[in-house]
Amino acid sequence: MDERIYIDWDESLAAVKFKGHWRFFCDIETMFLLDYTAYDGDYIPTPFSYRYGILVVDEHNAEQWMSALDVEVTPKQLANTYWRGSSNRVQLTFVINFDEKLWVGQMWKMDQSPLADYQPQDWLAEKDEVQKYLPLEIRGYWA
Repeated sequence: MDERIYIDWDESLAAVKFKGHWRFFCDIETMFLLDYTAYDGDYIPTPFSYRYGILVVDEHNAEQWMSALDVEVTPKQLANTYWRGSSNRVQLTFVINFDEKLWVGQMWKMDQSPLADYQPQDWLAEKDEVQKYLPLEIRGYWA
């Protein structure tokens, strides 16, 4: 039996597609905002600060941004990823597809914030059911 992975309740799970490959990350929701300046225009980063100082994530700095995310979960581990202190499996909150410039979110914890508004202007950003934006073989991880 595979060992369970526990994720803190204040974090969310995102599926990220970059250069044709899907990866899965857990972190606080503001880490998944690709245009942080739209969210907090007063934030002035330093090179080694929050998000490694990246304000707007794009295809040029996406790998650095992904390395700043808290936890990477492999596809094999997804079925064994649970909320800390619970028997409930972690569900997907975000799909971020750099190949298609598509950001989709659902049921995020910051319900009062319109997180889709904090994505780059040349991206399609929506609040929608995330599963339908994934290939069938990835949807099966939550079956």
